[in-house]
Amino acid sequence: MVVLGLVEGSSDVGAYDLIGLIHARFEVMVSPGVIYPVLFALEREDSLRTRWEERKKVYELTEKGKQMIATLQETYCDAHRRMLDVLAKATKSH
Repeated sequence: MVVLGLVEGSSDVGAYDLIGLIHARFEVMVSPGVIYPVLFALEREDSLRTRWEERKKVYELTEKGKQMIATLQETYCDAHRRMLDVLAKATKSH
């Protein structure tokens, strides 16, 4: 989901750009040996497509990738709402 979200929020983003974005946002270093298999898997499942921008391979979301993000966001929001409901009930009982 992180990779899809970063691709969605960026234009002309390549693998090394994603590594930099992940490091900047999450303070985690991801190696090319980690990011490339993720990108290839997302491309194989038709969530990402590639194009060449000069000498740089850049990634962009497909419709399936956009739908995947929407579904994951909806699932996350639903789980978050449920947790807040549980916490609110627990707070009321004390």
